[in-house]
Amino acid sequence: GQADTDDWLARQKARLLLPVPYFLVPFTVPEPLRRLIRGHQKILLDLLFATSAQALQDLAANPRRLGAQLGMLGVLHTWSRTLIYHPHVHYLVPGGGLSLDGRTWVAARKNYLVSVHALGAHYRTLFQEQLKKGQPELFAQVPAPVWQRGWVVDSRAAGSGENALRYLSRYVFKTATSNRLVPRLPNGRLLWNYRESQTGQAQSISLEPLEWMSRFLQHVLPAGYARVRTFGWLHPAAKVRGNRVRALLGQRPLLTPAEEQTWPPPASTQAALPA
Repeated sequence: GQADTDDWLARQKARLLLPVPYFLVPFTVPEPLRRLIRGHQKILLDLLFATSAQALQDLAANPRRLGAQLGMLGVLHTWSRTLIYHPHVHYLVPGGGLSLDGRTWVAARKNYLVSVHALGAHYRTLFQEQLKKGQPELFAQVPAPVWQRGWVVDSRAAGSGENALRYLSRYVFKTATSNRLVPRLPNGRLLWNYRESQTGQAQSISLEPLEWMSRFLQHVLPAGYARVRTFGWLHPAAKVRGNRVRALLGQRPLLTPAEEQTWPPPASTQAALPA
């Protein structure tokens, strides 16, 4: 519900938003792969997360590019505006990273994180290699042209990150239809209203009830599947690196309630962290 979304958003703002520019980086897959992913969601959505996150980290770590490790929040989204199965991951990424020696903050350029052409090519290569190695029987089902075409990746400046985080929060708890009413037409078909992504114009399509149900049900994820994941120094297991970043940016560290009891005043924040 809305209360869950608001609570999640408040917690993520406190944990994720730092005084740096942010980027929104979506990764998609070619249309011929979608049916295969839909039939093997746990395996292939995990691979989508793993290879897209690794591709971002690999490019950012290159000294000729950013030369730093990123922190990333990834949110999985599987539906298009017409409820077609369209799996993709949106990453919210602070514009910079922790230097490879862990000592300094490396700022990204204001409106540029990494090359999307290089990112898409590396992501495709990683997905191909890891699918072939880990799931050869699934790899054999992929049409060869998939590996020769460009894979669509985008990267856009997202300001402070707050609006982008609010946008992503809509997909954390809601279903493909949310709480929208689906009117029934006199001929028994169902009316689905949506907004065209390119023009912003209101549109509608009519669907047979079973077709509408089929489109809706394909977005039900495996039980317990985590559609929100963190990577790099934003991952909970990287708490020391995450707090190092916060210190370098003049922010208070993230502490457990027990740690809060012994934490010195904010003026001592940077001195208290290990060198």
